[in-house]
Amino acid sequence: MTERRAMMELRYLPDPLALAEHVRKTLKAGDEAKAIALVHMANKQGGCIVSWNHLMDYQMSQGRIKGAFKTYNEMKKRGQMPDSHTFVILFRGLADHAHHADALGKALSLFHSMGAANSHTKPAIIHANAVLKVCARANNMDALWGIIAKLPERGPGSADNMTYTTILNALRQQVLMTQTSDMGIEEIARQKDTAVIDGRRIWDDIVSRWKKGDLIVDEPLVAAMGRLLLVGIRPRDWDDVLSLVEQTMNIPRQVPRLDTPERANSSAPTIRAPNTPEQMKLEDANEDPDAPRRGDEFIAIDTTNSSSTDPTKPARKHRSLAYAKPTSNTLSMVLEACLKTVSKKTAKQYWDLLTKDFDVAPDLDNLTMYMRLLRFSRSSGQVVELLKEDVVKRGLPLYPKMLRIAMSTCVRDKNNPNAIANAGEIMELANQLMPHPDPGSLRLYLELLGTSSDPNTRYRQAGHGRREARSRLGREKGANGSGSGKGAREEEEGADEKGGGEGVV
Repeated sequence: MTERRAMMELRYLPDPLALAEHVRKTLKAGDEAKAIALVHMANKQGGCIVSWNHLMDYQMSQGRIKGAFKTYNEMKKRGQMPDSHTFVILFRGLADHAHHADALGKALSLFHSMGAANSHTKPAIIHANAVLKVCARANNMDALWGIIAKLPERGPGSADNMTYTTILNALRQQVLMTQTSDMGIEEIARQKDTAVIDGRRIWDDIVSRWKKGDLIVDEPLVAAMGRLLLVGIRPRDWDDVLSLVEQTMNIPRQVPRLDTPERANSSAPTIRAPNTPEQMKLEDANEDPDAPRRGDEFIAIDTTNSSSTDPTKPARKHRSLAYAKPTSNTLSMVLEACLKTVSKKTAKQYWDLLTKDFDVAPDLDNLTMYMRLLRFSRSSGQVVELLKEDVVKRGLPLYPKMLRIAMSTCVRDKNNPNAIANAGEIMELANQLMPHPDPGSLRLYLELLGTSSDPNTRYRQAGHGRREARSRLGREKGANGSGSGKGAREEEEGADEKGGGEGVV
C-alpha cells in the first residue's frame, strides 16, 4: 500500500477509535501489510496505541512471536509507549504458544522490564496472572514460584482469585505431565501426595483471606482445588471434595465425612482404593501428630464468633461470606468424587440437589459421567429415568455414546427381570430422538434379548422391539457397514472400569 493511498484512507478515519476498528477489520480480512501501513502513517499524526495492539494481537494469534515483538519494538522506536493492555496481549500470546523454546524467557524478561525505574507501565496483578499462566503452561514451577514470591501479601498487586486458580491448576498439571511409564506406583503416589499437600497449604491462605474479605472465592477457584484433590491418591483427598463444596458453596454434604463415627454408622460403602499404597490408606499415617488433621482445611466456616469469654454477651457475626455459585463444572467434579468412592446413592442425592435446588443445567459430560456411575451399579431403571427427565424434557440431543452406555447398563443389569423392559424404553427414546439407528446399541439390545431363559417373558417384555431392531440394523449395515456391539460394549465397560476403579477391587 502506497503512502498516498494510506493518507487518503486516513482522511475518513478522524479519530483513533475509528482507525482501530478499521485496522481490526483489515486484519480480519487477512491484509496485514495494509494494516501495518495505516498504523505507521497514523502514528505520525498522533497516538494510536489501540491499533498497535491490534497488530500485535493478530501476529500472536498467527503464532508469530518474533513478529509480534518486532512490532512491539517498532512501536517504541516510533515514540508510542505501550499501555497496560499491550503487555496483557503479549503475555496472553506467549501463554498460547508456551511450547515455543523462547516463550517463557521472553515472558519473564518482559515482566521484569515492567518493574524498571524508567518503565511507563508498572506491573499489576493482571500482568502477574498473565505471566503465571505462561509459567504454568511451560510447566516451569521454579519460575512460577519466583513470580509469586515478589507479590505483596496484601493491598494493590496482591494475589487474587485468578492467581490462586492458576497456581492450583499448575500443581495438578505438573503431576500429570511428569508421570512416565518407568515410574513406580509408590513414586507416582508420592508426587501426587506432595502436590495435594501443597494445595492444602495454599487453601489455608485462601480461606483466611476470604474470611477477612480480602479475596473472592469463585467457582473456577473451587474447581481448581477440587480437581487437584481428585488427582490425589488418598481416599481422604477424594472425600474432601464434598467438604470443599460445602465450605465454599454452602451446599451441605450428603454423606458424613470419612473416618468419623457418623460415617461408620451410615450405609456409605467402604472405600478399598486398590491403587493406593498401604501406608497411605491410613488416616494421616506417618505424619506429625501435632500437625493439623488432614481435611480440616475444608471445614465449613461458622459465621458466628463464639470466642468471647463472656457468656452473657451474644455471639458476634462475621461479615457475610459471598459463596461461589455451582455450575455444571461443579456437578462434574462432585460426580467424579462419588465415582472414585463408589457411592451411587450420594451421587444421586447431589444430582437431584444441584439440578433441582440450585438450577444447575447438566451438560453432556455430566450426563455421561452419571450414566457411567449408574452402569457400574447396574441401575438400568434409573438410567431410563435420567434419559426422560434430563435429556427428553430438557430438549438435549441423544448421542450414540450416551445410548450405548444406557444399553450396556441394561446388559449389566440382565438379572433384573425389568432389564429388557427398560431397554425397550431406551430404544423407543432412541427412535424418537435419533435420526439414524446406532449399530452398536442395537446389537447390545439384541444380545440382552437373547439372555432371557423364558421366551414368553422375553418377547412379551420386548414386544416387537427385536424384529424392529434387526430390521433397522440390517438397513444400517447396508448403508454404513456392520457395527460391533461386542466391541462397543467392551470399549464402554473398559472406560467404566477405568473411571470407577479407584475405589473398588
